[in-house]
Amino acid sequence: MRVPLLQVVESLPTNEQGPFQSSPHVAINGSVLPTTGYVWPELDVDVDVDGGFTSPIMLVGAPGAMGKSEAARNIASALKAPYVNLAQLTVGTGSLVGELVKAFGASGAENLRDEVRAGRAILVLDSTDEAQLRSGSSNYFEFLPDLDWLINTDLKQPQVILLGRTDSISITEIALSVADKSFVSTRLAPLGRVAASQFMQSMLDRTHYSVHREQPEPFIRLCEAMLASLAAALLGAEVSRASLERHWSETDSFVGYPPVLKALSERLAVKNPQAELSKLEALPDLQERRQRGDILRGIVEDILDREASKVQASVGDSLALAPLDSLRKTLYGREEQAARLLHMSGVENVVLDRPAHLDHSDRSRYEELIEGFVADHPFIRDAAFANEVFSDYLRAWAISSPQSGIDTSDRPGFLASLPRVGPFFAIFLEALLPAGEPALIPEDLVDDAIRSNAIGSVRSRALYTHIEGKGARLQLFDEDEQVAAAEVVFEIEEPLGVLVLRAPLTRISIVSQYGVILRSGTNGQIDYGPDALIVASELQIDGSSFQILASNDASTFSGIIVRENVEHGKDLRVISHSSGGFMASWPNAWHQWKEYAPSSVPAAQAVPRSLGAQVVISVRKLLLSFHGSSVDAPAVSADKVDRVLIGGNGVAQTVRDVLVELGVIKRSGAQYYLDLQVLGERGLSWGALSSNDPYTALTPFCEKIINTETFISKHLKAD
Repeated sequence: MRVPLLQVVESLPTNEQGPFQSSPHVAINGSVLPTTGYVWPELDVDVDVDGGFTSPIMLVGAPGAMGKSEAARNIASALKAPYVNLAQLTVGTGSLVGELVKAFGASGAENLRDEVRAGRAILVLDSTDEAQLRSGSSNYFEFLPDLDWLINTDLKQPQVILLGRTDSISITEIALSVADKSFVSTRLAPLGRVAASQFMQSMLDRTHYSVHREQPEPFIRLCEAMLASLAAALLGAEVSRASLERHWSETDSFVGYPPVLKALSERLAVKNPQAELSKLEALPDLQERRQRGDILRGIVEDILDREASKVQASVGDSLALAPLDSLRKTLYGREEQAARLLHMSGVENVVLDRPAHLDHSDRSRYEELIEGFVADHPFIRDAAFANEVFSDYLRAWAISSPQSGIDTSDRPGFLASLPRVGPFFAIFLEALLPAGEPALIPEDLVDDAIRSNAIGSVRSRALYTHIEGKGARLQLFDEDEQVAAAEVVFEIEEPLGVLVLRAPLTRISIVSQYGVILRSGTNGQIDYGPDALIVASELQIDGSSFQILASNDASTFSGIIVRENVEHGKDLRVISHSSGGFMASWPNAWHQWKEYAPSSVPAAQAVPRSLGAQVVISVRKLLLSFHGSSVDAPAVSADKVDRVLIGGNGVAQTVRDVLVELGVIKRSGAQYYLDLQVLGERGLSWGALSSNDPYTALTPFCEKIINTETFISKHLKAD
């Protein structure tokens, strides 16, 4: 069950004598000030606590960076309880009693013990994880019996509260159970939607920014729009401000995570929240995702840096490294954390980037101390990656970093062992690759980048071209009028000419003068479409069934055009859920494909069948793009036509040019316009274009296109 932490605190005894007075101490404070504007989280508890907690020891666990220390200090402040920061102590047998005497004096420590044992005061112990990291597990286990000095076992209420990372709290549970000590275990929950908004406002209150208080309603709308955007990305579905509450519990491990909210609060510090919201709503989807990706990358790297600083402080002291020793700064850096996390998740051949210059004894000690810290990293939940933001970042790091092991001889095995692709991978990969325009990737990453783009948006599209003499390129974008401003481009480094794509395949255009291989998922099925087009010289289909998926949009079309040869198993089953929305054209097609072959293709100039099929598809796709616009003057963005519909397809480019020559379409400014009168004079209509057999209707018109000098000079004279 989930209960408000403040409600729990209010049920605990408050020291009626006021805060305990302590002498200056590095780790113990008898009088803790509350955090201004502190937003109280909730607790997850596995037992029914409606009647209150009845154990003398209360454990509070949470992942790293969840706000445990701030919670500990505010609990201590609210209860007027002494606060002990175990991160600053070397613990062991008798250490707690000794440190309390140092802080409060002998009589003061005895008074504290008496008040706790009488149920009139609480002692708050923070950072059990760093106590284990600093002192080692064996010393930590010897420290826990010190609690007996404080606890009255006959008193059925919390007397001591310990806070730490989840893994260290689990170890504490085991140690207390072995010692037959009674305890109740709880966990800090991610912030709820309202608390998340309050947390961001509190972060801004600590700065010179004040617009969020002066314009609260526009600010909250912008805040919720940003949170909905993140939730939509994590779920791969549409999430509106109105539905944010309903989806919150599905994504709160990230959107309710304080470091994420802190980074978002910095992004929200704008002069005009309403104008910023309007700008956000007007962004093309991919541009919004790239902007979101920049924010997320900053969040991820801030968490890595925070983890490094904590280890450098605790482990550096344990290794007796001077505060200004340069070696201390090399401990647990971003590269080392990424490698260790991947290694822990089962990635093969990853190179562990351990700190240099540690001698043998220090290295052994370092490994011993760091082991538990990695297991409880903020990126990890229940021995798996907490969400796709973290796993996508680590996958992109593994591929882009020269220190990750990417040059291993077993590259396929290395890639297969990495975390699966999520919606942020392509954007993180572009950001982490060495600076260059555009970014360079190997051919075997094309499928991953396409998949990431498709997961991230229902409007995404991928265009891959591999033309002899021009190299290979992958463009990721959304079908939006501002495509040029929202595009991720990868150049393919030394392409071999064998592009491997894995199902499902949707919203893609592949134009290659070389080979393409389609591979099925684990069920042996290849899902193809809607809106997928492959034009290649050779094609290999590795699967037991090929399923053609339909779309409700008449302008959406799928097809496969192969010039030379298609290979697949003789028992391949072809299943169609599309009526007239798919065409297959290649020499000597087997029986499975006969019903999808065009009933006719242009025959003028002895055009190869594959080329004629491309002309038919290009004409249909270009003309249907005008359907649904203005009835009197149908128009489409020139950017959409040239970059989305045509891209690097040379045949489609020529078809567009000929349509302009024939007066069917014309360009004016940033738009292409369709001349309906000329279209009718050519014997074409919307019905013919979108019919179940558009090839018969289009073939005479396409033959006219092929017979033009423009088309002949570009595609037929060389043959």
